[in-house]
Formats: sequence, C-alpha cells, structure tokens
Amino acid sequence: MPLILDTPLTNTWITHISEDVRKHLVIVCPYLKINDRLRRIIEIAVSRGVKLYIVYGKGNMDHSTMSWLKGLRNTSIGYIPNLHAKIYLTEGHAIVTSMNLYEFSQVNNEEIGVLLGYKEDRRDYKEILFHTMRLLTMAEKEHGAWNLSDIDKPLRGLFGIRKTVFDNDSTHEELETDDSEDIHISEEPNEIVPERILCRCIRCNRIIPSDHQYVYCGRCMESWSRYCNTDYVENEGHCYICGKDIKSSAGKPACADCYRSNKQLVDLKCSIMASVKDGLLEDH
Repeated sequence: MPLILDTPLTNTWITHISEDVRKHLVIVCPYLKINDRLRRIIEIAVSRGVKLYIVYGKGNMDHSTMSWLKGLRNTSIGYIPNLHAKIYLTEGHAIVTSMNLYEFSQVNNEEIGVLLGYKEDRRDYKEILFHTMRLLTMAEKEHGAWNLSDIDKPLRGLFGIRKTVFDNDSTHEELETDDSEDIHISEEPNEIVPERILCRCIRCNRIIPSDHQYVYCGRCMESWSRYCNTDYVENEGHCYICGKDIKSSAGKPACADCYRSNKQLVDLKCSIMASVKDGLLEDH
C-alpha cells in the first residue's frame, strides 16, 4: 500500500532509496541544491556502478551542484524548461512529492508526497515509471550517455491497454483492464493484445506506448497519411520495438530480432497501417 510522506519522511525516504539503489537512481526536480550528506550517499552508489539520471528545469541549476554532478561517473543530466514534477525513482521505489531537492525546501516547507514500492505497489509504480520515462525522453540532453534501456524493462506488461475495434463501417478505441485483453479485428476476431510496452516512432524515434494505434507518433503519422504508402522506406528509419537504426517502413517496421520476439504486436500494427492505406481505418 502506498505510504503518504510529510516533509521529514520525504527526506528520510529519499535517503533510504539512495542508499539501497542497485541499478539506477532517477531524480526529476526543477530546483536542485543537494546537501553534503546526500551527496556522499549518491557518490557511494555511483561508485558501485549505479547509473544516475538528473532532469531539472526552471532556469540554471545551482553551480556547485552542477559541477559536482558532472564530476560523477555514470551520470546523465537533462533539462526541461517548464518542468514542475518532482520524482525520485529507483528500480525498487518511486517517490512523487511536492518537495524540491533543495536545502531550503527540505527544512522550511510543508511538503507532502507518496512512496510506492515496485513489489508492494507494482501497478502504480509502473504507471509512475511510464511518465518518468516520458520526461527522461523529452529532456534536452546536456551531459552523459543517456542509455535508458534498463530503466523501462518493468514496463513490459504495464496495465491499462487499449482495444482497437475496426471493421468496414467504424473504428473506436476502448480502455481495457487486466481482465479483458481481447482485440477484435474483422479477419482475426479472437487475437489477444500483446502486453503494453514502450515502442518507438519508426521515423523520429520518439517513444510511444504500444497501445498507440500506429507505428508513427502523432506528428509523423500526420505526414505519412498524406500518401499512406506502407512500402515507403524511411531514410533514417528506426525499429518500432528497440529503436535502432534500420530501413523501416509501415509494412516492415521492426528489425528481424524484434519481429521474432514481438511478432503478434508487429503483425497487429502492420494490419492497422494497411487498413489506413486501404481506407478501412481513418487516421484521426
């Protein structure tokens, strides 16, 4: 069950998860001025091989904090100008709170937040992770390698998929739950929807969830739908599943390895794209 945190508990749990982290620590926070004690804890974590991801916003970061972060190994730093979210996340826990990781806020402000455990609150944790990945992806990359492949692994099987129903007369989407995961297509009425995962737009490589209807993001789909050519090969294409550079098209959106391991999902998307081409499914 999620744990509600006041200001002291928020500070305590940020410290705890930073001490216990084994793989990655994500800090999404507009204002950052990290105190000496937490710096030492993070330094120890990074020395063990933990990857540190920082996303900040609202202007320049505190100079001493920025210099310290850039001196750490395995650290990636990004910027979102209009960032207001505050998320502290590891592979085991997620904290969503009103508190900036800034000394004044940690001592003087009345803050509130919630702690989620991956084991205890898996569904809610994965939803927070999904939105954290969205912020990590949209951030302007300022420093570091930004290899996010390990962070999104728990998102395989994220609850809350969409069911796409279409035939010659109509098309609509319905929100499904874990207990109902059938997708009905006129040719294959009993096909089961694959688990929801993070995929990639085959043109711009932007992250899109697999319950997004097409293999293109909204902006790229608008461009593609002018011609609806499923055989058109993208000049700088990407695999729909893993995002690596390939010669992709709406008819063949995945690399060979990803197609073998995600055949059901890829075939479904190819069918949808073919239906747009044939005029059976309108692009909205």
